[in-house]
Amino acid sequence: MSFGTAKTLSFVERWLPHPLRILEVGCGDGDLASALVERGHEVVALDSDPAAVSAARARGVDARVATWPAFEGGMFDGVLFTRSLHHIEPLEGAVTRARELLRPGGRILIEDFAPAEMSPRFLSWLRGELSRIGEEWHQDPVHPFADIRRVVGSHFTIEYEADTPYCYRYFSDDDAKRIYDAELALAERPLGRRLVASLR
Repeated sequence: MSFGTAKTLSFVERWLPHPLRILEVGCGDGDLASALVERGHEVVALDSDPAAVSAARARGVDARVATWPAFEGGMFDGVLFTRSLHHIEPLEGAVTRARELLRPGGRILIEDFAPAEMSPRFLSWLRGELSRIGEEWHQDPVHPFADIRRVVGSHFTIEYEADTPYCYRYFSDDDAKRIYDAELALAERPLGRRLVASLR
């Protein structure tokens, strides 16, 4: 399990602590989904990338190629948006569909980021770190996290919000812990955002 997956897993298990039926939107290679399955959860994992879905299936995950919110798969106790909601269109439809697929008492968990809120000093540091590994910072248009929070809050009761480091996810596991700690030390506010909300 990667450093990043371990961080996300601890967040998820805090709010979905016993075996439940969970939908993960944006599963990637299935690292988180497989860890949840190992802990007794029933997980359906979605991604729009067939190669990622194949990798997740190889881990034993019920992974499916799907484009959210066009998905039918029964009802769930939790819906996870693991660094995916920022680019799903339309945002309102994405959140509404999550609400429709949640059982009574269900929760939506969001782990995302707020790139527009980076200070120039922090952006300069991040660019320097990425340059060191031969990468460049480039940011496609994404939903501002303020918009994500507003739309989620219009459909759910928000139970929890927190800032958390995010930039380490651009780096290999060899560098992840150092980048995680550096973001905590350098950023006026860490780039990552976590949100938990429940059905009203």
